[in-house]
Parts: sequence; structure tokens; C-alpha cells
Amino acid sequence: MLNRLNVLKASRGSAFILVLLSLTVVFSLGVSLMSVTVTNYHMDRTEHDYQTAYYVAEGALRYHVEQMRLIMEELCVSGNYDDALSFFDAFMARVSSISTPDLNDNFNKQAHIDVDVTDTRVEDGKKIFTVHVTCTVGSLSRSLKSMVEISWDALDSMHNSTYKTIVFGGAIFTSETMKFYNNVVVNGNIVTNTIKEDGVELENNVVINGNIYIGFGGEPDEVVQRKNNAVVNGQIKVNSINIELPAVAFPSGLPDRGDLRIDNNETKSISGGSRYNTIEIKNKGILTVRLDGDTVIRANSLYFGNDAILRLSGSGRLSIYIDDTIHIDNNSLINSDGQANDLFLISAGSKITLDNNSVYKGSLYAPNADVQMENNAVVHGNVVAKSIVMYQNSQVFFSNVIKNGYPMPIPVYAGSGEDVFNVIYVGES
Repeated sequence: MLNRLNVLKASRGSAFILVLLSLTVVFSLGVSLMSVTVTNYHMDRTEHDYQTAYYVAEGALRYHVEQMRLIMEELCVSGNYDDALSFFDAFMARVSSISTPDLNDNFNKQAHIDVDVTDTRVEDGKKIFTVHVTCTVGSLSRSLKSMVEISWDALDSMHNSTYKTIVFGGAIFTSETMKFYNNVVVNGNIVTNTIKEDGVELENNVVINGNIYIGFGGEPDEVVQRKNNAVVNGQIKVNSINIELPAVAFPSGLPDRGDLRIDNNETKSISGGSRYNTIEIKNKGILTVRLDGDTVIRANSLYFGNDAILRLSGSGRLSIYIDDTIHIDNNSLINSDGQANDLFLISAGSKITLDNNSVYKGSLYAPNADVQMENNAVVHGNVVAKSIVMYQNSQVFFSNVIKNGYPMPIPVYAGSGEDVFNVIYVGES
């Protein structure tokens, strides 16, 4: 009996030890797991901060480079710089004032951004700008840089006779197709980049009093289709280059004046540069723009009703920038009693319509637009567009819109040469 009691006591002692050992093991495992969890948490937070710093830096870098491109375009449009030195000085002054937007809301993390821009002259008329962006989140920093090359030679290509001759030295220039039907008359050269079969259609007594230039590499007999007494009083030639039309670079800083609406039979006069939501001149309405030097107007849309009239008074040139639609209704007269080089209509929209018997005197620059001229519509000046269709008895009479001493109100950096704004490197530094 005594031996059994001793065995029982020994068993209880062993069990107690096992329990203690088990608790020790469990506790150790718990501590280890907690340590791993804490470590992983800190690693996750560190990785999160590391990635946040990268993406904020990337966003700031892309924003800065895009702003540089927009500044370049705006300076080009101004036409105030005759040499590389003055242009780059103005460019750098504008770049130094770029403010990086607050990107913290996008990443739910407080981030500090530093931006530094330096420039290196590679050769006359060419510079490389290095944009260095550093983003710091907590104790972690990521740095990225981009290198942008800008060439002044291409910026000045508008003054190159080849470019001016091709785009503004003829009656019509299109990057794509041309279609002329039923007694259409064009006085002046017509130029297109298209090499499509039947890309230029002349049907039913169409008369082209000038040369036709088709896109580089095109076959004249395939591209130009002549039917039913269509006449070309000139030659059909192949361009040695294709011209890429620059996108519209809109002016900024114009005072916002809401909508400009002129009711039926109403007459109104305006002056000075302005930004409008909509310009609408209703039937038989008359708008006079008083010029005191070059004047710039911008609007989202432009509409002329039947028999509407736009007149210019004073001296200088009017440049109208339109974001979207342009519609010119029947019998409208746009600068009909003025000079073609006094009016530039510049559109980023996809369609422009000149309805029956409308008259437009000036230059129309719409690189993305399909232009449609209805019966008896007339343009004195020139048309630059994506494509054009001219219907019965409509006419384009070339008039030189390039005036000495007047800078062109469109980007001047397009041409056959090298890229003007070239991002040559983006990466982490």
C-alpha cells in the first residue's frame, strides 16, 4: 500500500512538471509568434512607406515634365523669341515657378516632395533638362529623375520656308483624305499626307487651279481619283516629307467672361482678350471685335446662326481658340470684308461645318477636325484639317495668311525634323 502511494505521488509530480513544461513551450511560442507579428507589421509599414515614396515621386515627376511640355508649347505659340538664348531663359524662368500639387490625399500618407531642375547645353539650340524629384515618407526617401531634351532648331521650323509652303502656302492641307464633289473650285495648291487609294476624290466638274501634293511614298494614279470632267490645272506630285500637325496649344490666363450670346437681330461689340464658355451669335446677329493689337479669344464652342456676321475693327489680328465644336450656319459672314491674315480660327474639335452660302475669310487650323463645306460655302485664306469634304459649288481661294512681323498663333515646333520635346530617360536615381 505504501509503495502505491509513493508511485501516485511521483506520478503527480511528473504531471506537474509536464504541465509547467507545456506552459513554458506555449508561452515561448506565443512570444515568438508575437515577435514575428510585430516584425512583419513593421516590415509591412516600412514597405508601404517605401512604395508610397516611390509612387508619390513618380506622380510628381510626371506632373513636372508635363508642365514643362505645356510651358514650351505656350512659349512657342507666343512667338516672342527669335533666338535660343531668350527662349531658354524664359522657359527656365517659367519652369522654376511650377508648383507640385498635393498628392498626399491619393496615398493617405504624409509625404514631403523636393523638385530640382537643372539644365545642360549640349550644343547651340539644344538643351537637356534634368528633373530630380525626391519624396520622403517618414524616414524613407525615394528619388527619381527624368531627362528632357529640347531643340530650338525645330522650334523655329515655322520660319523654315518648306514648312510654311507646305502647310500655309496652299489653299488646303489635310493629314488624311480630301473629297470634292459637283463643281467645287479650289484656287491654290492642295496638300495631303494620305497615301490611301482614292484618298483624294475629284468628281463631277471639280476644278483644282493648282498642284496636288500627296503623301510621301504614295502613287499619284492610285491616290488621286478623277471622275466626270474633273480638272487639275497643275501637276500631281509626291511630297518628300510628311508633316505632323501639332496639337492645339491653348492660351492661359485670359479673363473669364462666362457666355457670349447675341440674340436674333442683335448687335454687340467686344474688345480685349477673353475666355468664354460659349460664343453663340443667333440669326442675323452681328458681333464686332475691336482690335488694339493682336487679340486672343478662347471658347468651348462657337456657333453662328443663319445670316450671322463677325466683323473686325481696328488694327491687329484676332486669334479664336475653340476647344470643341464649330458650326457656321447658312449665309453667315465671317470677316468677309476684312483681310485673310487678320483672322485665325484654331480648333481642337473633331468637326467643323460651314453651311450653305457661308463665307469665311481667314486661316482655319483644326488638326483633329473633319471639315465639311456645304453648297456654295466659300473660304478666302486657307484650311488646315484632318480631312475635308466640299459639296456643290463650294470654293476655297488661297490667300496668304503669313504676315511679316506677325507670329503664328499655333505651335511652331512641328515639322519633318527631330522631336522637339524628347524625354530621353526616366528612372530611379
